[in-house]
Amino acid sequence: MGGTAFGTQPVVEVQDAGGNLVAYHRTTVTVVKKGTSTGTGTLSGPALSVTASNGVATYVGLSIDIVGDYILEATADGLASAESSEFTIAVGAAAKLAFTTQPGGTLTVGTAFGTQPVVKVQDAGGNTVYSDSSSQVILSKKSGPGTLSGTVMRTAVNGVVTYSGLSINIAGDYVLTAMGGSLWADSNSFSIAAAGDPNWVAPTNRQNTMTLSIVVKDTQGAEQTSGEVAVSLSNGEICGVGEAPLVFPPTGRSIWDVTAAFNNEASNTRLDFKFYDAAADKMWMLAVRQAQTLGAGDFPTIAVGQPINLEADKSYGNAANPLVLQMTPTTVELSIELQAGWKWISVNVLRDDMSVSELLDAGFSEGDMIKGSGSYSQFYGGWGWFGTLSTLDITQAYAVKCSAPKTLKVTGTPVALPSNFPIQAGWNWVGMAHPSPTGLDKFHFGEVEANDMIKSQSAFSTYYAGWGWFGTVTELQPGVGYKLQAANAGTLVYQA
Repeated sequence: MGGTAFGTQPVVEVQDAGGNLVAYHRTTVTVVKKGTSTGTGTLSGPALSVTASNGVATYVGLSIDIVGDYILEATADGLASAESSEFTIAVGAAAKLAFTTQPGGTLTVGTAFGTQPVVKVQDAGGNTVYSDSSSQVILSKKSGPGTLSGTVMRTAVNGVVTYSGLSINIAGDYVLTAMGGSLWADSNSFSIAAAGDPNWVAPTNRQNTMTLSIVVKDTQGAEQTSGEVAVSLSNGEICGVGEAPLVFPPTGRSIWDVTAAFNNEASNTRLDFKFYDAAADKMWMLAVRQAQTLGAGDFPTIAVGQPINLEADKSYGNAANPLVLQMTPTTVELSIELQAGWKWISVNVLRDDMSVSELLDAGFSEGDMIKGSGSYSQFYGGWGWFGTLSTLDITQAYAVKCSAPKTLKVTGTPVALPSNFPIQAGWNWVGMAHPSPTGLDKFHFGEVEANDMIKSQSAFSTYYAGWGWFGTVTELQPGVGYKLQAANAGTLVYQA
């Protein structure tokens, strides 16, 4: 086995031309890996050169680290060499963890590592234990001032543990520790840099412009008095910058006046808004989080969550009645407590990989299952998830069966609100898009009819004509799955 002492150690005899033991000989015999061996490992041991005793050289503790086929050669001065039979070094039992990909790439405060770490389960020789698809490996911060965020526990797949979306919130020097049972490994030291001023530059040579007068609120609703605002096209190109606000004397409010400049982009091109808080050295996305009527005439009425689109010579707000944008997290973590048995769940965050094997990657056992309205997958030890359900959809609810309680954590970007999901006549498995518990008055279920019903695993409410929803489901919870019975097909609208 790779990196462990041979079960049977080599013994070399000094012989005469007829193959008889020369018992009186005390020459030094050296064993080496023969050059014609196809294996690439290194022969190691307490002593590769041993003085023969009574014509016999006996070795102890010899090993080879890398799997492959090998032949050993024994040599001694003045004597013909000898070769061993060919033998194979196989992968041994799991003996250690190793960071085979270190945290790297662009490493800045609050953003996902440019290169995410990869940890492998290895035998004593450093060979990947490909048979391991069950070990759970947890990453933690060994040193450094900040907090490691993201899905820190992953399950090995063919001996490889792959992480995604990890980030750290404070600049400094760090070392991570990977721990899986009794096995562990430390990463190399790496540095998280301050995000720094993004140095946004507004274009000055574009054909068309539109103006925006903006107030920025933090996540708690407090208006900001400093920072930078950037407006960009949906492809990321900066088209307008507000470097600092102006205080409007009649109201005392801090107003960012931004001119968005562009050429002939389509008029329905969405604008994205970012805010850089220099004091906290942190970047935020900005979004419409409250309904607003910006004024008569050319000033539009803005709905919650409504995108702002390019339109030449359009104005959004003025100093007296500005467009109010609120900070939104760039990443959030959804935590769902799973019980032994069945649990109805839904996912309200988005990520590049929404596959079952990616989202449900840690702590599952043989026979665990997830099913949707028309498909399912089952967990097989040593393999992973297999079945007709391969990807999770934020519009859907799912039922998960676990053999033991566990916590499911999913990190991603929040679902933009409002969001519209189609529903069909009859029963629908529906997800919950809001990031926090939200009353039924924030949801529109198309053309609701008497006796339409929404239920969880433990409660339900029914729609009564002329009254509305009545029952024990009064609000929907993030992470929970629901079933909706609708008389008519239509659209389920999640309002912000």
